[in-house]
Amino acid sequence: KLADQAFYATLPHPTIHTTIIAGTAGPRGHWSPFGDRPNDGIVAVEETRVGGNTEVVLVPSVHTLIMNSPQVARIIRERLTDAQT
Repeated sequence: KLADQAFYATLPHPTIHTTIIAGTAGPRGHWSPFGDRPNDGIVAVEETRVGGNTEVVLVPSVHTLIMNSPQVARIIRERLTDAQT
């Protein structure tokens, strides 16, 4: 379903505040399938924007390594701490 835009159009958008962490260290240039658009090598940043209740946070990481990023861990920790207060 990754390339099926009609499928993604049927998915509901989040109804609560949601933080999306998107990587920006993917390849760019005329030879890249993303052109000059920011991406993580798999997903373009523009594809992560899914509605008004979402906050997109950009990190300099590729898709495969984003979960190991200290910056991502800090962002998640901050959001969880803020949610408890």
